[in-house]
Amino acid sequence: MTNPDPCFKDTPGSRITAGLLLALLCLSLLLSAGCARLIPPVKEEPALPLVLVKERKLPEFFDDMSFDALSAAIDQSLAYLRSKSPETQFRFGEETYSATHMIRSLENFTTFLQTRPDGAALNRFIRANYHVYQAAGNRDPGRILVTGYYEPFLKGSHHKSARFQYPLYTRPDDLVSVNLSRFSEKFNGETIWGRLD
Repeated sequence: MTNPDPCFKDTPGSRITAGLLLALLCLSLLLSAGCARLIPPVKEEPALPLVLVKERKLPEFFDDMSFDALSAAIDQSLAYLRSKSPETQFRFGEETYSATHMIRSLENFTTFLQTRPDGAALNRFIRANYHVYQAAGNRDPGRILVTGYYEPFLKGSHHKSARFQYPLYTRPDDLVSVNLSRFSEKFNGETIWGRLD
């Protein structure tokens, strides 16, 4: 009999897979899990250059921050996946997973994180429930560029006080703005700011 929830094992010898990117755990590794039964592709996302890591070569997984930060990152991935058609297919190495399956897999991981596992429990859970993929690189195998974004939120006041003592006189010369509506109508009225390095 088949388990109706693809996030759990059917038999002791089976292995679960699901698309799961957890850069916070290890920048060079991507987690993913999936099912033997796959929904026929309706739309497929671009293939990621990933290589399945053999079980004997798996690293030790740990989170040196609070699990709240990892849960917030998973929530961002869930928001993205929920914006896709449930039938959208994602390729990880030689495997393909639907958006629906990836959502279930991330929800399963989030439920596990709520138990506040120690390092040993985290490693057992990942090894028992997920396949691990390593980013391989497209043009130069073994070399990849990982980028990240930081958006600070600063509080201010229109009036001087003990807390807000220093005025902002002008915009810094090296601060640039980008009108996002130039890239797509869906970003009409949105602007991002940054410093050109």
